[in-house]
Amino acid sequence: MSHSHCEDESHSHDHGGGSHSHDPPPDAVPGDSLYSKIDIDRIRCLNERVSGMAKSVIKPWDQRLDNTKVVSSLYTLTTGPRE
Repeated sequence: MSHSHCEDESHSHDHGGGSHSHDPPPDAVPGDSLYSKIDIDRIRCLNERVSGMAKSVIKPWDQRLDNTKVVSSLYTLTTGPRE
C-alpha cells in the first residue's frame, strides 16, 4: 500500500514491512545538545599533559567538527611517563 503521509514529502513510499525514520540524524539537531548543561569550570582530566587541555575539547555543537584541539596524556601506553 503506497501513500504519502509526510507534509514535506512529495513522493509515495510503501510501509509494507520495512521501517524507516523521518527524524534527522542525532548530530543534525543543535537544540538537542547537552553542551549548555556542562559545567566547563568543573571538568577534570587525569594525567593531562597541560592543565586545562580537556576543557578545550568540550565544544558547542557548531564547533563539533573542529579537531585542532586535543588532549595529550602525561603517560604513553607503551613507555610510561613522558619526559
